[in-house]
Amino acid sequence: MLSLFRTSDVMVKIYDRELYFLEQCLRVNPKCYSTWHQRGWVLDKMEVPDWKRELALCNKFLDYDERNCKKLIFYANCLSTCCMAHL
Repeated sequence: MLSLFRTSDVMVKIYDRELYFLEQCLRVNPKCYSTWHQRGWVLDKMEVPDWKRELALCNKFLDYDERNCKKLIFYANCLSTCCMAHL
């Protein structure tokens, strides 16, 4: 059972590092669909994703360019997932 917790802790670190890396990629190219898609995939795999942080990040990127459809779609998915998680 202890190894299961270690594995979970390792995965949390891997996912957190991946999200950090993807955020840096989006700072360089915020319109890259594959980066947004990968970010959504990582969040979907996480046991407890930080939806508040994701929504704040989406808001920040939308402030830079409100016409970016990829961010709007990702933002909508974040909102729907976050709301469903709290029902």
